[in-house]
Amino acid sequence: MEPLYGFVILLLAILTVSLFAYSRRGAVYAAFSCLGMAILAVALYFGALFISDGAELTAGISTLLAPIAGALIVFTTSYGIRNDNE
Repeated sequence: MEPLYGFVILLLAILTVSLFAYSRRGAVYAAFSCLGMAILAVALYFGALFISDGAELTAGISTLLAPIAGALIVFTTSYGIRNDNE
């Protein structure tokens, strides 16, 4: 797989999770989730690259754990709008 395709897939996954976060919590939460997933993806890439002694395919695949972690956080948080009528 070309490295450009991997970056595009990662970018699309991060943007998809951020869009879902925007629909649930708003723009600030979506921006912070996008930034957090990007930082986590870079950390996972270099961590996996170090652990696997330079295997770039393993490091590239491990970066896809960042949007998965972000999606789990977004799915488990509550909505931003509270309904005080109940």
